[in-house]
Amino acid sequence: GLPMIDLVVGKIPIEAIIDTGFNGALCLPIKVIKQLGLQRIGAFHYILANGDLAKTDTYYLEFEWLGKKRGIDIISSHDEIALLGMELLQEAKTILDPHNNILSIESAF
Repeated sequence: GLPMIDLVVGKIPIEAIIDTGFNGALCLPIKVIKQLGLQRIGAFHYILANGDLAKTDTYYLEFEWLGKKRGIDIISSHDEIALLGMELLQEAKTILDPHNNILSIESAF
């Protein structure tokens, strides 16, 4: 299966796919963004895997990651799945062993 991680965003528990092809921090379903009451801060243009150009809204969130609180930009999605991207994984030591069903993420510092 896909590498998944359980997160608490605000007070909402979510399951996110770890997506090393996503350079941002978090991409959340628009329904979760509405539940959190986040304010729109701008728009984001990106290229899809098929080469198409897309645009979506961005939001700001104070988020605790690996024991540290930080501000991150949230990318909105009309999909039901959340994505955790490389912006957050850059500060982490990540071990992924699908054969043995192991996923470990811890602070690299």
